[in-house]
Amino acid sequence: MPVVCVTWLVPLTTLPKRPLWNFDLRAEGGETVPVLGQQANAFIAEEALLAAARSAFDLDSAETLPKELRMALREVAAGDSQTAKAALTRVVSKASEGEHAASMLIRDPRSALLLELLAKNYLLIALVDVVDRRRVLKYAYDHELIAGPGRRSVAQRLGWKPLVIETAVPSAARTVSYHAEIQIPEELRLNGSFIYDRKTKQVYAVDGPGDRGSLHAPNVPPSAAPVLVFAVRPERAGFPTIACLVAWVTAAFLVIGAWPGDLDPDRADAAVSLLLAGSALFAGVVASSGEHRLVQTQFSLPRVTLAGSALVGLGAAAALAFALPICTIAIVWKLGAIFAVVFACILSVTFKQAAPTTR
Repeated sequence: MPVVCVTWLVPLTTLPKRPLWNFDLRAEGGETVPVLGQQANAFIAEEALLAAARSAFDLDSAETLPKELRMALREVAAGDSQTAKAALTRVVSKASEGEHAASMLIRDPRSALLLELLAKNYLLIALVDVVDRRRVLKYAYDHELIAGPGRRSVAQRLGWKPLVIETAVPSAARTVSYHAEIQIPEELRLNGSFIYDRKTKQVYAVDGPGDRGSLHAPNVPPSAAPVLVFAVRPERAGFPTIACLVAWVTAAFLVIGAWPGDLDPDRADAAVSLLLAGSALFAGVVASSGEHRLVQTQFSLPRVTLAGSALVGLGAAAALAFALPICTIAIVWKLGAIFAVVFACILSVTFKQAAPTTR
């Protein structure tokens, strides 16, 4: 007997109409799961819009819909974000002008919801061959997260306060039960997370501090605008420790040289050696290759602070090596010492805040 292979189309969620970086869809065993292609995807989206329109007009066939309206629905379903937005704008404009068909479509809750949804997103539909048991399908892609509310403060950039990040999770409003897991690099730690409705401010799920977040939000209304919010802070013994030690060593050398030390420009050999050694140390400590982008973001300003400390030390050594006048050397070293101590204090607070939490 011939073997019949049945492929099921499983709608998972919607994704924004823009290029997605490193998109990946896998099953519970780690194997790759294929997704529906662009043309078939657009066909299903268009059929969903036409079905909603037929329901709004109480029609048996979509062919009786006005041709211009059918064209607009096709552009919303198949077009890119700009094309779909322009088509939706035309429909809304026609409705505001009193056109009967467009007005009925916009007033119908199901049609209005689908129009708004599919103008900004396309459907993610997985192709699976087994649906007679519970399946776990995981999709992932990279996108820019929004730090909110407002811009990041200096304290957040230095790692003194948690960085609050939010991202829309529209899928939470399209399922009976929504589960979200937050995985962050090991150099960071979650201060907490929650899912809330941007419109009503109602909170649907909350999770506390930890190395990862797990949120369960059942029965989120379809009309909601759910947003996932989480706060991260540095928790790393490596870079903050080294940065703090290097900054204090630099500050100590400058303080000793600026006050009790003998700043003799004729003794430039040691200064030149310090200059070269400092450059190598600076390059080694500030390097961030291989780090997760979120970790790089969290440690970007501390690295700039460490760079400032290193540059102050190099500037003081250069003033001595170039045999500048004694008074100039003294001023450069004293100013450098003051700045170096300030930088070291800043990095000390970062080190304290990034100290691993006892579990």
